[in-house]
Amino acid sequence: MRKIYFLFTLMFAFLLNTYSATYTVNFESEAKSSYGSADVKLGGPDSIMWNLTDALIAKSSMNNADFMIGEGSLRMRGYTSTAATMLSNKIGGIGTITFEYKVYGSDSQIEWAVDWSSDGNTWTTLGKFTATATQQTFTATVNQPNARIRIIAAGTSSSNKRMNIDNLVITDAGGSPVSAMPTISPNSGNIYGPTEVSISSGAAAADIYYTTDNSSPDNTKTKYTAPFTVNATTTVKAIAYEAGKDPSPIATAVYTLLSSTNISNIAGLRAVALPSTDVYRLTGEVFLTLKSSVRNTKYIQDSSGAIIIDDPQGNIKTTYNLGDGITGILGTLGVYNGMLQFTPVANTAPATSTGNAVAPKVITLAEMVNHQAELVTINNVEITNLETGGNGTFLASKNYP
Repeated sequence: MRKIYFLFTLMFAFLLNTYSATYTVNFESEAKSSYGSADVKLGGPDSIMWNLTDALIAKSSMNNADFMIGEGSLRMRGYTSTAATMLSNKIGGIGTITFEYKVYGSDSQIEWAVDWSSDGNTWTTLGKFTATATQQTFTATVNQPNARIRIIAAGTSSSNKRMNIDNLVITDAGGSPVSAMPTISPNSGNIYGPTEVSISSGAAAADIYYTTDNSSPDNTKTKYTAPFTVNATTTVKAIAYEAGKDPSPIATAVYTLLSSTNISNIAGLRAVALPSTDVYRLTGEVFLTLKSSVRNTKYIQDSSGAIIIDDPQGNIKTTYNLGDGITGILGTLGVYNGMLQFTPVANTAPATSTGNAVAPKVITLAEMVNHQAELVTINNVEITNLETGGNGTFLASKNYP
């Protein structure tokens, strides 16, 4: 009898030491690189098997338009069949579910649903959401002792309407509430000089502590009080504490310092030999002459020339008006359909001047090839193949020979 009791005690102690009341998935140690349906273990030591259909685990090394906090996230394709489904109930039940989400690049979106089930057959919807270009938090309460969850497309689609999910946190049913995970801004990525980092929490009363040496933070580390600057390759980790709640999951952002080449004007950009994978910093002031919501396009020019900014990922978040001066744009160069493009890799500072009048240069139609992306006037030219109706309105993203 003593031996049986002793064995039970050891087993109970083992379970206490290996099971955590909070189930967290940050998609950093897991792998699935294609959209095909597959079963994948998610969640580290408390791993649970999930089926991922039309979904993959994105990594920062892919250099795509994925949103992620740290080194990985779940990319949901946005097809009707897209789903991430728990294949078994979570030990300890489910109290609350929380995760961060954001649109992939500039994809259009469908509605998504988060459901729960006790047996994997009958599902009840906890809530619905639609991803946007701004990071948002989904949270819902289940409070069921036998439960699993799934995240599925609630709309109908046969084309990419992708979005990313990261930092999935599920608590036990009836367990202590958990502080919301802090948000570190900017997200992980490359930096090209001193970069200001800010940390926030969804709870105003939360205290945030952080580290910059890749160590795990707790309430003995540096308390966050104001934005700080990193100017080298750095891993920032942060944790939140609230009265009456367990500490939050740890948020992580990894910044990799890369070099860039300074170029003083647009003529210098246009003189770069292509192909090139280098990053260039346009140090001189340029002026905005046209902008469009299509691929966040901007046309800029200075006294030396003009170039188009192609920004499909929306890296430039600062709002500019026509005539604004912009200084310090960082980007790469490429060619599309014969047009030289400057693709930004980071946000830019507020306008360095405003209200600048850019006078269009008067040229002939034959000279237009030498004035790419430039604001010009061409006299005595008639374009006859406008859209049906002939009302004189040009359509975006349409060629007019």
